[in-house]
Amino acid sequence: TNTAKPAFQVVRRLEGAGRRVLRVSPYDRSGACSASLADLREPRIDAVNLILSPKRAPEVLEDMARLGIRHLFLQPGADTPPVVQLASELGLIVQRGCVLVSDMAP
Repeated sequence: TNTAKPAFQVVRRLEGAGRRVLRVSPYDRSGACSASLADLREPRIDAVNLILSPKRAPEVLEDMARLGIRHLFLQPGADTPPVVQLASELGLIVQRGCVLVSDMAP
């Protein structure tokens, strides 16, 4: 919801490419975002694009595993070795890079 943040630009790029984006932020107070993945109440979520402090990543990754979400895209800064290791231990399929500069598959 903060247009100055890179996460806002990532959402705009994904939506501009025709992707459906469900916003999750534990910091949002506007009501535009869900507080957690579990709060989404969606029957199927294909992937998570993690744009978050690595300190908060374990909770998100554990929610992903519990909810059956297997694909994780790690943005620069979120892709620390402990986060990548935990994702591997949880059986998540990880892709690293920046949505703002990487080519996106159709």
